[in-house]
This record gives sequence, C-alpha cells and structure tokens, in this order.
Amino acid sequence: MFSEAVQRRSNVRGVLYPCIDYSLYLLSILAVLYFRSYWIKGFFSVLVLPILLSRLFVLGHDLAHRSLAESKAVNSIFGRLVFIPTWHSFSLWQLLHNVHHHGYTNIRSADYSWAPLSPGEFRMLSTPRRLLYRIERTVYGHGVWVLIEHFFSRMLFPRERDIGKRRAIYTLDSLLVVSFNALQALLLILTSRWMAQKGLANPMDSVTLLLMTLVIPWSVFAWLYGWLIFIQHTAPEIPWYATESPLDFVDHQKSVTPQWVFPPWFGWLFHFIHVHTAHHVKPRIPAYNLSSAQRELLDESPELVTTIPFTFHRYLDTMKKCKLYDFGRRQWCDYDGIPTGPVLDFSRPKLDPPIDGK
Repeated sequence: MFSEAVQRRSNVRGVLYPCIDYSLYLLSILAVLYFRSYWIKGFFSVLVLPILLSRLFVLGHDLAHRSLAESKAVNSIFGRLVFIPTWHSFSLWQLLHNVHHHGYTNIRSADYSWAPLSPGEFRMLSTPRRLLYRIERTVYGHGVWVLIEHFFSRMLFPRERDIGKRRAIYTLDSLLVVSFNALQALLLILTSRWMAQKGLANPMDSVTLLLMTLVIPWSVFAWLYGWLIFIQHTAPEIPWYATESPLDFVDHQKSVTPQWVFPPWFGWLFHFIHVHTAHHVKPRIPAYNLSSAQRELLDESPELVTTIPFTFHRYLDTMKKCKLYDFGRRQWCDYDGIPTGPVLDFSRPKLDPPIDGK
C-alpha cells in the first residue's frame, strides 16, 4: 500500500530533530529568565514553550512507535529524553498508545482516548461525574480530560485497574520523569538567582518562575494535546464500537481516523501529527514522510477515509454534536439521547484481528 520511500527511517533525523527541538525548548526557558518585560516572558510562557512541548511530544510519540529512527536504541533513549518535559512515561505510553489505542482504535472496551458514554451510562453516573463529563466535552475541557483521565489516571504510577499488570519498567520510567522534572525545577531556581546576582535578569520569586517556565506552558500544552487527540478520532461521521469492529484492521483504521485538513504551516509547526489516517494504517511511517504517505493512501484506496477541512465552525459543530454515542443505533447523540449525526453502518466481513500497532 505504501512505497518503500515513505517507510524509510533515518537515524540522523532521529537524533537531529530531538536535539534541535530540545535546544529551542531550553533556550526559550532561558528567555523567560532573561527578559525583563513580563509581556515577553508571557509570550514565551503562553505560546512558544507550549508549542515546543507539543513538538517534543510528537517526536516522543514517533520514537515510541520506533518510526522516527531505524535504531532501536535511538528511539528508546531519545524517546525518553523528549517525553520528560511533557511528563509522559515512555513505556506506559507505548502500552496505552501503541497497544491499546492503535490496536483497538475507537473500540471502547480497550481504547480509553476520548471514549464516549452511551445515553444510558451517562444517566447512571453520579451528579459530580456527569458534571465532569460535560466539562471535559467543551472547548475549555480538553486540558481537564488530559489531566484527569490521562495524566493522573494512567501516565505516572498508574493503578493496575487502569493498565492491567504492572511492570518494573513502568515504575522506573515514572520515577525518571518525576526526578528529572524535580531536578529541572531546582536548576531553574538556582539559575534565576545566579542571573539576578550577575545583573543578567531581574529577580523572580520561585513561584512565579516555576509558573511561567513549567506550569503554564504544560497547561497550555495539555489543552493542545487534548484538543488534537479529540478531533483525530471524533466527528459526527466517525463511529465508535463497544467491543469489536465489523471491518478488517486496515479498513477499520481508515473509517475511524478522519483526515482533518490544516494549512501547510500547521504541519511544519507540529511535525505533521495531524496527518493521521496513514499513521494509523502504518504506524512505522516517520512523521516527516506522513504527508506523502497520506497522498499515496488516498490515491490508492480513498474509500472509508473521511476528509474534513478544519474550520473553527466545523470544530465547534463537532464539539456540539459528539457528546454521547448510542452504540445500539450507531450514531452520536446529545445528552438527552437525541441523535445529532447519521447512522454509521460500516458492515463488512472482518478479515483479521486488531494488532498492537507495529
């Protein structure tokens, strides 16, 4: 389905891209310390650093798939390195994303990523849980979902009920993330004080410093991350399944992974993470070849692929319509159970079972 050219991975790029983005990330943190104007500090804190965290995360995502570089060691070492500032455990991400999400995309029994409730399940929730679910499925709630359903529940020191059997590597990777971020916070405080003593920057109290260099950038990144993974597998035309799909693996991935079309600059800014259908059909294709792979996919077998030009109106319409999913009627509905989208029937013989995303 895909040419050898788009599947070719480069160890040079696998090392160079993380080094470049990590350097830009560290320089931007120093910019927050250096510049005296809080307008400039805020620019780096609210815009530049969250974008760079997103870029590091996308690289970590590819390294975890072993798609950015050919070398297993490069993927493993640099994957852990770039995931640290995003507070993601490399091995847990491989489990939750590569195995659960890619192997069982939009199959709610295994894929937790923005899995919708049915109207009946929603009515059975307690009042606080219904309120939380409603908040998460608003424009403002993407970061809330990441914080509660993804980060605290599964990404660091998770419970067995959320991930299955514990492994030592999960604990070690969680300790790695926490230790390095604690060390980074300490070094930032010491560096800020040293720069103030040398007259290189105005003094900053520790709370403001950590807010502007770590907390605010991560919070904005969390919203961006939550927003992106929401639209990657959610639209009124995109189905969910309770336990299994009626399609074979490739057709299933095509049917549940819409291609949102963004301006070219968006792809360059976020390492083409939005080019998602080809990625789900063949996760080992590196990010820098995804645009070419997507064109090959659409040229050869465009059936079942939903292409959606991104506009804010279309995004808001998706947020409005995709609240609950009626698995019996196979369509999206609102909180009253009233259908908001078409019946989604993709009945075909299933030819092969889900795989682990390799």
